This record gives sequence, structure tokens and C-alpha cells, in this order.
Amino acid sequence: MSIASTKIDAVSGAPTSAAVVAGIGQVLLGSVAYLVPVLLGPPLTERMSLFSRHPLIPLIAANLGGIALLAGLPVLATLAVSLWLVDFAWRLVRQPALGAR
Repeated sequence: MSIASTKIDAVSGAPTSAAVVAGIGQVLLGSVAYLVPVLLGPPLTERMSLFSRHPLIPLIAANLGGIALLAGLPVLATLAVSLWLVDFAWRLVRQPALGAR
């Protein structure tokens, strides 16, 4: 076994997948959750509040997806990440229309 194949196996394993899903995914969606209301403009308070309501749902779903990947449970990971993305999409489409006050 060569050193190169060992490094590839270490990078492409479950810990990396879990870190990407539970860590980087939360940062990226959190950034988008902040950026979208700012780009849409006023009323910022109402727009921002849609993403901050019930913060445990996406937090638990994202972390459950990461833990499921570590545990070797891809179906549970898929369900948890799907719930997380559906929750995010639901919050995104509920943004008030431009110019609404």
C-alpha cells in the first residue's frame, strides 16, 4: 500500500463526509440565510426573523446527518440532511415580497 492511497482513503472517509455535512454545510447555509434577507432589503427585521425562528430544527437535523454518516447509517443521514434542506427552502420561500412592508 502506498502513502498516496492511504491519504486518499483518509480524506474520503466518513469523518470527512460528516465534517462537510455537519460543519461546512451549516456555515454555508448560515451565510446564505444572512445574505438573502440583506440582498432583498427592508424590512430586514422581519426577513431575518424567518431564519432565526426555531433554530433547533436545522441544528439538530444537520448534526444528526453528520453523526449518522459517522455511524455508517446513510439512510438516516439522507433523511436528516433532507429535512434540513427542506426547512431551509421553506424559510427561503417564505421571505416577504420585495417592497412589502
